[in-house]
Amino acid sequence: MSIWILLWLTLSAIILGASGWSSYILFRQKEAWRGFAAKHGMTYTPGRMMGPPSLEGFIDKYRVSFFTAERQAPDARNRRFVTVVEIVFPEGLIEAAVAGTPEMVPFMQSLPNFSPMMIEAEKWETPNRVFARNRDAIRLFLTPERMDHFIQLLATRNADVIVVFDDVQAVVRLETVDPILDPDKAEKVIKRLIHHAEGLKISKQERADIKARARQDEVAEVVETPAAPASAPSDAPQTPAAPDEDSAS
Repeated sequence: MSIWILLWLTLSAIILGASGWSSYILFRQKEAWRGFAAKHGMTYTPGRMMGPPSLEGFIDKYRVSFFTAERQAPDARNRRFVTVVEIVFPEGLIEAAVAGTPEMVPFMQSLPNFSPMMIEAEKWETPNRVFARNRDAIRLFLTPERMDHFIQLLATRNADVIVVFDDVQAVVRLETVDPILDPDKAEKVIKRLIHHAEGLKISKQERADIKARARQDEVAEVVETPAAPASAPSDAPQTPAAPDEDSAS
């Protein structure tokens, strides 16, 4: 047997095997997502024959979405597809911030009028970042209890997570290479996300109080900012000015 024929057969077997495995994974994913959608009365879209499915609907007043997305990379040759799980809160939190894992930092840095915040919580992982538009309000919002929920969300295993919120809307987005082939696992993921989302909720009264206190702190900082010191008079003797030649006798 020619070496070229042997190489062709080997390459064909690898390609067919990879294609068959991908088809098997896609079939299991579609079955799992279809079952999860049916259980919760959600809208399931099977996609094309060899394309990924998606689903969307409401669970406990949270809008839940599952879909596949291509993750952007600096090198266009490194295409990477991830499973995305998103939950949208029934209402917003406080104005305005974004928290995420390292993979999400480039997006967070691109947001206009957001600046980084230092987080000093005991269990906070340094690579994770928070950017805020109103840092005074966010500091007041981040009680130890809420901080713990943020830490737990960003510590999700085998996933990159971002939480984006203001006082109108709030979203948690999870990206993972796991295709989520088990409806029970999908259930577990959503229950966990909603549990932590519930821990971040804020009442209208607390929101109003935080905004008022943040405004007071901002005004106090402006009032207490010392003015630039006036230039001190020099102790050096002053050199008399030379007489004007036109006025000299």
